[in-house]
Amino acid sequence: MPAPEYQPRSDLVKEAEAKAGNYEWSTAARLYSQALGITETSENSRIAELLAKSLYKAARQSKTREEFDRRMGEAKEAYENASQRYSKTSQQGHSTRMLARARFAEFWLADDSNSKRNIIAESARLAEESAKSFEAEADTEGQAMSHRDLLDLLPEVQIFAVDYETKKDAFMNFMAIARKESALQRQYLRGDDRGDQALTHIF
Repeated sequence: MPAPEYQPRSDLVKEAEAKAGNYEWSTAARLYSQALGITETSENSRIAELLAKSLYKAARQSKTREEFDRRMGEAKEAYENASQRYSKTSQQGHSTRMLARARFAEFWLADDSNSKRNIIAESARLAEESAKSFEAEADTEGQAMSHRDLLDLLPEVQIFAVDYETKKDAFMNFMAIARKESALQRQYLRGDDRGDQALTHIF
């Protein structure tokens, strides 16, 4: 039986990106996983993040609860792995953001309201921490990604809050971040800093 044909990492990543662009998230995840297993390079943290994202998106396409739980569990573990990889290369903003995403995946697996409330609060806290790290590093792209995460998280914080002040704070934070994101979008559209290239995967 002939050995399977070898595919260079760059080809696997390119194919995975194409599948992701067509919303074929399960296939994209498989390809990113193959690329991640070839050899250790500085690019592995980014590939690990893309794998986690693909698994999360695949979970949202699940047809059954069992399939959803399995895929979301895989996404949670993949985000935690990406966080560890970023931490090893001293990319703290990215590492913390991946932890926030891992907690968000865990949120969807929790069964009771109390657990969901605690997990989503922790996820939002970590996302805010990552945004501050990126801001301190003048990393506009990273800050924008953390803001996008918070815009997903804060409505869930508001839904599961049991007191008025928490609900109010979540709403006010959501509105403030939405305004900041609009400013960041205008900055990218003017071509400032990193230019328009990042727009396709941030906004």
